[in-house]
Amino acid sequence: GWGREIRDSAGQYIGAYMGPLPQELSFALSQTATQIGEQLASTGYRGYIAFDFLVVRDKVFILEANLRRFGESHVYSIGDRLFGVGWCARLYALTRFVVPLSPFPRPNLPEVLEIIERIDKSCDSDVRVILSSGSGIRSDHPWISYIIFGETLGLLEQIDSTLKTTLQA
Repeated sequence: GWGREIRDSAGQYIGAYMGPLPQELSFALSQTATQIGEQLASTGYRGYIAFDFLVVRDKVFILEANLRRFGESHVYSIGDRLFGVGWCARLYALTRFVVPLSPFPRPNLPEVLEIIERIDKSCDSDVRVILSSGSGIRSDHPWISYIIFGETLGLLEQIDSTLKTTLQA
């Protein structure tokens, strides 16, 4: 699958989109990635690898290979557990880091979970909202992070908007 960073107006990283690659790009990228992986393996390397790439006019350019887990690795791991390995060939994910919560009245954890459960129940079976971390709802600057899985980016953006509006009200 692919991932694209989401940045705020100040350029801060606030999340990412992930999803299936078009078939022709997937084939081109997997061929190149396999060649690089095989070369690394021949030197004895065993471990993680993540590629940063750029697509220009249907051509794939690998910019770098990161021999480590990357910022969205947890999303892929959670997706594998929920939907099976290869989920990103058919589903999209949107992850948000540090979504500020309304300070007054401050939502408590059961209220946040109820909001997420309500959204989950109102959508298709393959839509899931996962609470991935938080600052402690009792802190002076409460925030949470979440992941949304679903069948289209449009649906994920709609759920994301609903979540932010509800949690920051």
